[in-house]
Amino acid sequence: RSPSAIGIKIGRLTSPNVYVSYYLGRIFNVLSFAVMAYVAIKKSRKYQVALFGMATLPWCLWISAGYNYDAFYYGLTLLVVSWLINMLDDEKKIQVKDIVWYSIFSALLIFSKP
Repeated sequence: RSPSAIGIKIGRLTSPNVYVSYYLGRIFNVLSFAVMAYVAIKKSRKYQVALFGMATLPWCLWISAGYNYDAFYYGLTLLVVSWLINMLDDEKKIQVKDIVWYSIFSALLIFSKP
């Protein structure tokens, strides 16, 4: 399920008004984007400021607050970029676990649309 679907379900359980469900769906989209951006920034070793800048661009925040899947895609993109930068910037050899995690994040970008 998408984050907005979870917010909509909680809104339906708490209030009979449609606007409560609508805005809770949007709030959950922003929260999911914020959590994924936070994880991407924390996992990054050298480029935390650049990832923070990418995550807080006005159009990223505005589109993430919308009522669509874009918040999830933007968050996953930050995770993919963070993992790729860490993998390529490291002076040691690329390990199998790095390739597996990068493949999982990339697959989520492709298969996350229901």
